[in-house]
Amino acid sequence: MERQAGMAVEGEAFTSPTQPAEDVAMIPTPETTTQPVYFAVTTHDAGPIAPTNAEAETSSSDEGTLHNQASTASKEVDNMKSAAAHDAGHSPRTSTSSSISNAESVERADSRFLPLKAAPTAETQQRPGYGQRKSIQTEQDLFRVLSRRRTSATGKSEPELEEEHAEIEKLMSRMFGKARQAHSEEEKTRHSGVIFRNLTVKGVGLGASLAPTVGDLFLNLPRTLKTLLTRGPKAAKGKPPIRDLISNFDGCVRPGEMLLVLGRPGSGCSTFLKAFCNQREGYNAVEGEVTYGGTDAKRMQKDFRGEVIYNPEDDLHYATLSVKKTLEFALETRTPGKESRLEGESKQDYMKEFLRVVTKLMWIEHTMGTKVGDEYVRGVSGGEKKRVSIAEAMITRASVQGWDNSSKGLDASTALEYVQSLRTLTNMAKVSTAVSLYQAGESLYELVDKVLLIDSGKCLYYGPAEQAKQYFLDLGFDCPARWTTADFLTSVTDEHERSIREGWEDRIPRSAEQFAEKYRNAAVYKQNLEDIEDYQSHIKEQTRVREENRTKDNEKKNYELPFAQQVWACTKRQFLVMLGDRASLFGKWGGIVFQGLIVGSLFYNMPATAAGAFPRGGVLFFILLFNALLALAEMTAAFASKPILLKHKSFSFYRPAAYAVAQTVVDVPLVFIQVFLFDLIIYWMSGVSSLCVF
Repeated sequence: MERQAGMAVEGEAFTSPTQPAEDVAMIPTPETTTQPVYFAVTTHDAGPIAPTNAEAETSSSDEGTLHNQASTASKEVDNMKSAAAHDAGHSPRTSTSSSISNAESVERADSRFLPLKAAPTAETQQRPGYGQRKSIQTEQDLFRVLSRRRTSATGKSEPELEEEHAEIEKLMSRMFGKARQAHSEEEKTRHSGVIFRNLTVKGVGLGASLAPTVGDLFLNLPRTLKTLLTRGPKAAKGKPPIRDLISNFDGCVRPGEMLLVLGRPGSGCSTFLKAFCNQREGYNAVEGEVTYGGTDAKRMQKDFRGEVIYNPEDDLHYATLSVKKTLEFALETRTPGKESRLEGESKQDYMKEFLRVVTKLMWIEHTMGTKVGDEYVRGVSGGEKKRVSIAEAMITRASVQGWDNSSKGLDASTALEYVQSLRTLTNMAKVSTAVSLYQAGESLYELVDKVLLIDSGKCLYYGPAEQAKQYFLDLGFDCPARWTTADFLTSVTDEHERSIREGWEDRIPRSAEQFAEKYRNAAVYKQNLEDIEDYQSHIKEQTRVREENRTKDNEKKNYELPFAQQVWACTKRQFLVMLGDRASLFGKWGGIVFQGLIVGSLFYNMPATAAGAFPRGGVLFFILLFNALLALAEMTAAFASKPILLKHKSFSFYRPAAYAVAQTVVDVPLVFIQVFLFDLIIYWMSGVSSLCVF
C-alpha cells in the first residue's frame, strides 16, 4: 500500500482538505491487539475538484498507472470499513465518494494532504483538570494580583471582573474595614450625612470686574467723576453685578451614599461641590441651610474642618517632591492618634501600611521615587499625577468628600476602578461622597445612588439614579442607541445635541427655568423631600451617639498634630523641596559668585588712603542693597506655592502659620550662604579688609 494513492496506512489517519471536521469517522483496525489505532474515512459525497494547469500537465504522462493505484486503494479502504463494521456488530455504511475518480485528484492528494498521524490513545492524551482555581492565600498573593490587573484590563470575563472588584474591597478593608472601625474613636464621632435646603450661591460673574493695576491709583477718581456726571450717583457707587451661580437646591446624601453631579462645563457643578463641601471662600454669599450630621456649616468650619474635604480638578503638588515624600507628608500630618489605631499599632506602622495599600490601590507603587513634576520639571505622567491627588485625598479619611472631575487624565479602565474604589470606601467607612464626572460610562453610572443634573445654575433633576433616564423619557426626549445614561442626561441640556421624540417638539421644556419648574412639579421632587424628612428623623439618633462618645480630646478635630509638630513636618518638607531642585539652587549660588566677581572687579584693590574712603562707603551700600533686592526673587516661588497651601489648609494638614515659620527656618541658612558668598568675594577683592586693624 503506497502513500501516494491518497489513503491511510495502518496506524495513520487519513484527512482531506475539503472534508469538515464533523464528517470524519474513526474506524479501528482489526490488526490491533493492545491499543486501538483509528483511521479517518469520509462519509459524505465530495465532488471532484478541478486540478490546476501544472497538476494536469504532470499527471497526463502517468494517467493509467495512477488510475490503477487509486482503484486498488479504494478497494482496500472499503474492505477495512466492512471488517471494522463486522467486528463492531453492525453492517457497514456505504460511501459514495470513497474512491477517487481520476488521476488528477490522486496527484493532488499526494501533494496537498496533511501528514498522516496516529490518533492519540488514552495513555498519551491527558484531559485538562477542572479543579478549582488557586485562590489568594497570603497577603503577598493579594498584592501580586492587584499589581497585574492593569496589564490585563482588556478581554476579561464577568467573573474575572467581579473577582477583581472583590480584591479591591479586600484591600480597602485593610484601612477602612470593620476591624479598624471597632478600634477607632473617631469613627464614633463622625459627622456623616449632608442635608441642604434652598441652597443658593451668589457670586460675581466672570469678567464683571478687572484686576486693579498701578494706573488705577491715578485714574479711579476721574472715572468716578465721569460716571457720576453721565450715569448718576447710584451707578457711581455701584459694585460689580452679582448673580446666582446655583439657586434653590434641595436634597440629602446619607452616610454610605454616592451622588453623581452631571452638567456641561460652566453649568455650576464645581460651585455646588464647593458649597456641598463647605468651601465658601470667594463667593459673595451662600444662602440656605446646609448641615453635616446635624451640625451646621459654621461650626463645621470652625471645629471640624478636617471632616469635610474638596478635591479640586487641578493637581496641586510640589513639582520637585517625589511621590513617596508627597504621600508620606500627608500621612504624617493626618495619621490618627493611638485611640483610633489598632491595638499595638504604632504611628510608623500605620503610615507604612496605609502607604502600601493606597499606592497599590492607585497603581503608583512604581512611581514612588519619581518627582511629581509640572510644566518645567519632568516627572510622572498626567494620569499618575491625578492618582497621586486621589491617594492624598483618601489619606484624610474625611466624612464628607467632594471629587471635582477627578477622572480627568485617566483612561476608561482606570477611571472605572477609581470609581469602584470610591464606591467601596463609601460603603465601608459610611461617608457621604459627591462626584462630578464628564463622559461617565454606563459601568460608572451604575455605581452611584443618586444623580444631580445642573444647567445654568438650576436643578433639573435630583433623585435616584435608576429613575433619571425614565424621567426625561417621559418629558418627551429620546435616548439614541449606544448612548450611555450619563451622556443622555447631559445632552438634554444642550439644544443642539438633545434628541426629541416625534410629536413632542412643542411640548418639551426648552430653557433651564422651564426644566426646573417641571422638576418641582414632578413626583420625584416630592419623593426627594420625603427622603430629606426621613433622614432628618434619623439624625437625632446619630447625634446622640456622637455626643455620648465626645471627650475633651475630640471636641475639636481640625488638626491631628500640634503646632510645633506641624512646623517640624513642614520644615522637613521644605528642605526636601529645595533639595529636589538642586539645579536652580546651584545655579543661583553660581550667579551670586559671578556677580560678586564682577562687583569686586569694579572696586578692586581700593587705596587705603583718603581717596578710597568714599568708594568704600559705596561698596558697603551696594552690598546691603544687593542682598535686600535678592529677596525679591523669592516672590515667584511664594505665589506658586499659595494654591498648594490653600489646598492643604482645606485638608487640615497644617496651619498657614506653621508653613510660614517653616519657610522662614529654611530660608535663613540659604540666605546666609548667599550673603556669605557675595560678601566674602567683595571683602577681599575691594580691599575692605585693609581697614581692619587688629
